[in-house]
Amino acid sequence: MKLIKMKNVLLLILAVSLCASCQTRVYTKVLNIKANSSKVKTVFFKEKGLQKIPSIIHPDSLPQLMLFMMIKDTIPNIPVSFCDFKKLKVLILQENGLDEIPVQLRNLKRLNLLEILKNNLTSLPSSILELGELKVLTLSNNKLLRLPEEIGNLKKIKILSADSNFIETIPESIGELKKMTGFSLMHNQIKEIPQNIIGANKLVSIDLSYNKIKEVPEEIIELNKLLDLNLAYNEIESIPENIGNMKKMMSLNLMGNQIKELPQSMANLTKIVVLHLADNEIEDIDFSFEKLTELVFLNLGDNKIKEIPSSIRGLKKITKINIANNKVEEIPDFIGDLASLTHLYLQDNQLQGLPTSIEKLKNLRIINLGNNQIEEFPNFLASATKIRRILLGNNKIKTLPKSIGGLDGLTHLDLSSNELESLPSSIQNLTNLKELNLKGNNIDEAEIEKLQKLLPRCQILW
Repeated sequence: MKLIKMKNVLLLILAVSLCASCQTRVYTKVLNIKANSSKVKTVFFKEKGLQKIPSIIHPDSLPQLMLFMMIKDTIPNIPVSFCDFKKLKVLILQENGLDEIPVQLRNLKRLNLLEILKNNLTSLPSSILELGELKVLTLSNNKLLRLPEEIGNLKKIKILSADSNFIETIPESIGELKKMTGFSLMHNQIKEIPQNIIGANKLVSIDLSYNKIKEVPEEIIELNKLLDLNLAYNEIESIPENIGNMKKMMSLNLMGNQIKELPQSMANLTKIVVLHLADNEIEDIDFSFEKLTELVFLNLGDNKIKEIPSSIRGLKKITKINIANNKVEEIPDFIGDLASLTHLYLQDNQLQGLPTSIEKLKNLRIINLGNNQIEEFPNFLASATKIRRILLGNNKIKTLPKSIGGLDGLTHLDLSSNELESLPSSIQNLTNLKELNLKGNNIDEAEIEKLQKLLPRCQILW
């Protein structure tokens, strides 16, 4: 299942709706624009080698212009005359080397979407804050040091994004953006989430990942429409006890923090689909997964977990589980009850084997068991007919069973750093195998030559 970030979905939906009235021919060449100037509504320049906005892009020449995009063409500035387009609704400027925006931008009274991406802005011009019809504002990948307190004046804003800047604080006025549904300031220097963010009570998606946040305010729980909360890679040690009250939450990302304990109320996140808790300091899972019946992806990697909680056995929809790099010594039998499981990551633990119930996982496609203490190839994997990748590097395996030849859908097999001396001739049945990693074993050159004849289309690493 490919999961798309909620904020990107929101932006796409909103951008399409804003441009609905611009559904017309897209002009990309100056000559065509000149020949059809009275009809032009949409102009898109990308990597044309332009050094400035062409003179034809002028209100007198293009009175119907509604959408203008310029991507990867360096321009020294935006001409003042450009700010007099009466019907312009969408303005997108990406990778243009812009250092500033003219104050006259306030004249674009109908502007709904403004994207100034991957430029060199160090401050947000006050003129932008006078664009009363603005619904989408994207200022990512610039050099902004702050967002002005007056950002709260943009009463109609629905999407606000300023990722990858140097912003240290979120303005208190953020709570005045009553119509905002998507808010993203990932990859900045934010240290604190203001309590009055709860004023923006229509928020559906918040992304504050890769900042320096130490604490999550209890008030955030009042954002009861929130579907997607991303606080990954901050400095958070604990999360609100009543986080389970966020009943509509579908995606929660708390990766890369310093969390040791999880509140039991998380058992009430009954709509959760994706739960990222990897790269923390969690030793025990104290809440029950019993009610999390919609969960599809559970990420518990890079913690200090010793036991897999028994309550996950009821997760009928789960397709991916990551418990890599923990301290797990045994996989419980109930793992076989997870009939929808396609990806299972168990590498870097202390496993000596797997339960035979694994053979019930008929939909399994990828299993990673690398860097454990496994001495025998799990023979029952042969029944996983849909499996494509088996990764067993850095274990203690001495032989492979003949039954491995039944895995004819296998494309990647990693047996590196084991104790193998040869492979069974049934390996020739793996006609779809693309890569076989045998590095770090006791296999001689003659055996490799034999294997290469058996698997002529496979890359053998040794």
